[in-house]
This record gives sequence, C-alpha cells and structure tokens, in this order.
Amino acid sequence: MYKLAKRALAALLMLTLLAALPFGLAGADGPAAMADSALSVVPGGADFAEDLAAAGVAVDVYRVADASLDPSYSSFVYTPLSGFTFSRALDTYESLRLMDADAWRELAQEAAATVFPETGAPLAPVTDLSALSPGLYLIAAHDAVLPAADYVKRDEQGAITTIANSSDWVYTYEPELIALPSPKAALSGALDASGTRESLVTGGTWAYSVTATLKPSREPRLGNLTISKTLTDYAGSPITVVFLVEATLSGAQVYSDVHSLRLEHAGETTLSLSRAIPVGASVTVTEVYSGPGYSPDSAAPRTAVIPIPGSAEDPALVSFTDRVDGRALTGSGIENRFTYTDAWHWAQLPAPTGGTP
Repeated sequence: MYKLAKRALAALLMLTLLAALPFGLAGADGPAAMADSALSVVPGGADFAEDLAAAGVAVDVYRVADASLDPSYSSFVYTPLSGFTFSRALDTYESLRLMDADAWRELAQEAAATVFPETGAPLAPVTDLSALSPGLYLIAAHDAVLPAADYVKRDEQGAITTIANSSDWVYTYEPELIALPSPKAALSGALDASGTRESLVTGGTWAYSVTATLKPSREPRLGNLTISKTLTDYAGSPITVVFLVEATLSGAQVYSDVHSLRLEHAGETTLSLSRAIPVGASVTVTEVYSGPGYSPDSAAPRTAVIPIPGSAEDPALVSFTDRVDGRALTGSGIENRFTYTDAWHWAQLPAPTGGTP
C-alpha cells in the first residue's frame, strides 16, 4: 500500500502587530496599560488562503488567565481562571517570554484540556474580540459545521488538535496561547540559540491591536469506496475473490492495494473501504481472481471517483457479477498483508465475508 505522506504540524503562531495605542508600562502610563485589546485571527497563510476561504473555518477564543500590573508597573502578572490548572507558574510576562516553543505548547495543551473536556460540551468562548481585557487567551480554529465531538481530536498521548474540512483537504490546528496586550519589544526581539526571546526592553510600548495568523497543516481528505459482488448462482462451497484497487489524483498514484472478499451465498456481498482513498481520486478496481468454478460476466475494470464523505454520492460504488461456469472446483483463499515499520512484517488474514476490512 502506498501511504500518504503527512506534513508535520506547524506549532508556531505568527503574529502581525498592527497599530498600537501609545501607552507604556512605566510611570504615569502604567494604569493606561490595563486598557482592552482587539484581536483578529486569520485561519491560515496565503498558501492555503483560497482553499480555506471555502472550508468554513470558525475561530473561538477562550480566556484562561487574568492579568494585573506588577508592583513596578513594568509588566503583567497572570492568574489562571477557576478550573484551569497549569504545570508551571504563569508568573510575569517576562517568565513566559523566556519559555521555549515546547513550553508554550505544553501550556496551550493544558488550557485546551480544560476548554475541551473528554466528556461534555466545550467551555463558552468570548464573544467580543474587539474588547479583550488583559490576560492569556487560547485560540482554537475548527470546522464551522462539525460539532465539537467531531472536530476535536486526541492522539494516543492525549494531545489535542482541531480540524476543519474543505472539499479536498483536512486542516489540522494546534491550540495556541496568546498574551494580550502584547509587548512589541519582546515580539520583535531576535531568538537566541535556545529558541527564547531576547530580554524585554523596559518601558517598551505594548500592542493593543493584534492580528494572529495561524499555520495549520493539511493532508488530503479521505473518502469511501464500496465494492459490490453478486453471484447469480452458488455452487455450494465458499469462495474467495480478489480485487486490485488503484487510485490516482492529479496524475499521481495515491493508493494501490489488493483486497479479498469471501462469498458464502448467492446474491450480493459488499466490501467497504472506509476513509481510505483521497477525495477526488479516480479509482480503478479490477477483479484479478474470481474463485474456482466462477467466471465474471465482464472482465473489464470498474472505475469511480471518490466523493466527499456525507455527500449524496457517498460512497463511491463499483459492482461485479459472477456466475458458476460449470467447472467442478473448490477452494478458498488467504490474504497476505505486508507492513513496514523498522522492518518488513508479514501476516495472513482471512478474507472478509462482507463489510469493512
């Protein structure tokens, strides 16, 4: 089987700072720094813009920590809201700024675990992004149509991502944390060898109007194929038939595998390949073995195009019909499956008798 290559998730949040109010954090300007911030979120960069426009991406923002001015009026001190628990102290913005990307990702995951509990509905997001009081906020982009139970994903380690579907692609987002307001000096500072920002310039201005551009990863959206096999008559003994399934998309082969099906009666038996082949791919299915004593009505390959899951055309369907040809033969079959991890592994699988392999 040809496996689809997956692009690694891009975890960094790119911030474009827009016009900032002329307030500093030192001296008499300190209280003014408690003014509200405006946040806008772009769900993806220019490379995905056209497709994302049709994807229907919703962006939710959740307040996870309050911010107050520290005694020196030079920065903020953060206090988690009730229900949020973090493995490290949030402390001042300087302490957060010195964390590397992995530490920020860990805090975002801990916040997301509270926002998206394993059972029950997500917490309520903030509704007005034009007036956000100082604090830490979690950004979660997701499919605007799917319920949270479908757009929130957890991997084997419990890490949370969210997805959004276009017609041909699945976009995956990591939850992101952002501090508002954002210190312009810290955000524009260079990264040192450890991946942390240079020291914050004391008294530097802070941005109260921020645009965050998210960087999702994407991979082809997978659809469904059903292979229907009908025996016009039955010789009395089970048989195994074998199909070669190949698919191409934009001129490149994206799927190639052999599937077997065990037939135990006359009439129709189906084999379903669920979420296995990219949407829009052209599929060719060839019956390469009809079983002893049977012949196909037509040896011609069947073709189909994989539709969007849940659409009226879903799943793609190809049909074959076989008949007893008069040869008094019996037999069965075993499907050999090869997989590669650190080495090649081989296993024999009994042919499915219908349904999803």
